[in-house]
Amino acid sequence: MKKFLTLAFAAIAAMTNAQYRMNNYNGNEGQNDVKINMLSLFFYGTEFGYERILNPNVGIGGSVMIPYGDNTRLVIKSNLNYYVSPYIRYYFNGFGPASGFFVEGFGLLSDGKYTPRDENGISADTKKDYSAFGAGFGIGEKWTSRSGIFLEATAGFGRNFSIPEDAATSLILVGKVGVSVGYRF
Repeated sequence: MKKFLTLAFAAIAAMTNAQYRMNNYNGNEGQNDVKINMLSLFFYGTEFGYERILNPNVGIGGSVMIPYGDNTRLVIKSNLNYYVSPYIRYYFNGFGPASGFFVEGFGLLSDGKYTPRDENGISADTKKDYSAFGAGFGIGEKWTSRSGIFLEATAGFGRNFSIPEDAATSLILVGKVGVSVGYRF
């Protein structure tokens, strides 16, 4: 019984603290973040993102990446046509609402081309289209100024669940890396 009362008291204290923090979180800080991934701009394509801040510790959002048209000239070569990646983040609030260190879970819907392989692992000369869905997790840091401008660094990895059987195993793992600049309003 003593353990139950201690656990109940701790839960009530945690909920009260969370309610106090939420009541003192006013909308003046802004609840919408828009951003562009500067790292992808320099290396392989354009990635835009949006995040809605639900409370000081949680945000949900998504990003869309479209590679440049001529993949043969890119620094990082990719056979992607695009990807769409929704995510949910938990911030550990070192520097204000939805700022500081965070962890995220993300989904990834991608579309592109791959080189099929036969039973012996030999690549064919043609390319096929694919669409895949994956999921993963990442970590990052967001620094937000009082004027609403922010810098964000993030990295994550995951796994595609729906790749074709004759695709290379390199399509199984997915990675996301970004250094983004954005604005909170």
